[in-house]
Amino acid sequence: GPLSAVDALALGESLATALAAAHAVGVVHGGVTPGNVLFRPSGEAVLSDFGRALRSAFPNNSAEVGFRAPETVRDGTTSELTDIYGIGAILYLALAGRPPYVLQLGEHAGAHMLRVLDSPPPPLNRHDLPSTFPRLLGELLAKNPGDRPTDLTDIAAQLRQMRELCPEQGAPPGTATATAVKKPRAKAPAFDDFAQDLQPRVPAWMPMDWEEPVPVVGPAAVPPRAPAPTGPAHPQADGRPAVAAPGL
Repeated sequence: GPLSAVDALALGESLATALAAAHAVGVVHGGVTPGNVLFRPSGEAVLSDFGRALRSAFPNNSAEVGFRAPETVRDGTTSELTDIYGIGAILYLALAGRPPYVLQLGEHAGAHMLRVLDSPPPPLNRHDLPSTFPRLLGELLAKNPGDRPTDLTDIAAQLRQMRELCPEQGAPPGTATATAVKKPRAKAPAFDDFAQDLQPRVPAWMPMDWEEPVPVVGPAAVPPRAPAPTGPAHPQADGRPAVAAPGL
């Protein structure tokens, strides 16, 4: 579902800061989508997966079309400007609880792509955001790459200033104070995309008192049984029961 305005703006600021560092050394991410955003227990967002090999081979993954820049959907182009579009798309998801372009029930994939290429996303119905945010979001999601802002450091600074203007939870818009900005955030749930559990886990269906079978070394020491005698029976001279004589 949608995040609070403070959390969504903090997410956008983290992404812009990470991409600013990457672009400064000539690295383009090329796939800024929600699936590549991970979270630490503190709530800190981390941008992952800077590898571009799979994205070059499969540039138009239908599951992510609603988050990709129009030029990426059109011809697979990836650049610093498509990364900036990705920030806007993730901000939209964080605030609306849905992608900018949702695949409608029964909608053909081609029609979906046309909406990404030609139509603006539905407006956000949020009243807890600063009045300057819609303008910035519109610039981030601009169809023409040349209309998008290029200074990621400035984007991060704008998002930080907007976050500081957001009111406290439950307070009316425009009532933000310095104490509201400095108020500690609630403790994050015990969730970590980076958690590592190296201990083997016993499946739920396996009983806990099971034991490993003892291996058997060598064949069992059981003498083979002699074949049953065959042939006609002959009475013995002392009157004992007849014994079948083996067949020839």
